[in-house]
Amino acid sequence: MSITTLFLATRPWSFTACLVPACLGLVLSGTDSPTSLPVFLLCCLTVCAIHAGGNLLNTYNDYRNDVDVIGCDDVTIVNGWLKPKTVLQCAVLSYIISLALYFTLLIFFANNKVIPLSVPLFILGISSSIFYSSGSRCLKYVALGDLVILFAFGPLVALFSYELQTGYLSYKVLLYSVPLALITEAILHSNNTRDLETDRRSGIVSLAILLGYRYCDWLYTFLLLTPYCLLIGCALKLSLWLLLPLVTVRQALILANDLHFGVSHNLVASNLPQRTAAHHLVFGVLYVISVGFCYHPLL
Repeated sequence: MSITTLFLATRPWSFTACLVPACLGLVLSGTDSPTSLPVFLLCCLTVCAIHAGGNLLNTYNDYRNDVDVIGCDDVTIVNGWLKPKTVLQCAVLSYIISLALYFTLLIFFANNKVIPLSVPLFILGISSSIFYSSGSRCLKYVALGDLVILFAFGPLVALFSYELQTGYLSYKVLLYSVPLALITEAILHSNNTRDLETDRRSGIVSLAILLGYRYCDWLYTFLLLTPYCLLIGCALKLSLWLLLPLVTVRQALILANDLHFGVSHNLVASNLPQRTAAHHLVFGVLYVISVGFCYHPLL
């Protein structure tokens, strides 16, 4: 076992899904209270550790439940790169690291007003990560995984980051996290659409299976393009800075067209989830910057 193999098994390309909402929470918290860089860095490390643990646990459970077989996308265990026991142990270690990071944050950096609300958010985050793929009737296998991802990698992470800085919650964090949550869901949806047939043969039920290829195509396009519609509406009422992420709309259209082509020819590109994650990163960074300029004109 090499460190590189283990690192790749955590699917680091997907970490943008938790880091960008954390950045959004930081920017929004700056409008309401002083911010702390150490708290933010520990927050990012904590959510990344939970995310890594969830990815490893997902790999282990998919193999154990015969979802990952020869020819599937995630071949970490199937190809013998890592043993199932090793993947499970690393998943547990990732969760332990997240706990250590979180307690470090609370002990050395947090004040008393932060603890009451951050604890349930942290517990909810770990619980979502574990129950997403654990068990033969886990959330992922009964078409509820999309709801978990939509909530966790948008509102939940953004609220966690915001609360650690301010000590309270705000509805504006939920509203501003919607565009990011939609594109994060597009990452998962592209993955599930690509794996639709193999998942069906495994006996699990995903949203993609329930929708079928035709409506998967429509939903993916909706998830990619709706954020731009929301930004245009918000820009007209708040600030034209919110139009900044529109420079990425061309890439969104290319991704939507690629899935449409793949669905039409029964061959969805294997790298579409990674490309969607890359789009999420560029969109997310520009979005966070635009929100920052919206609230901090002199930033």
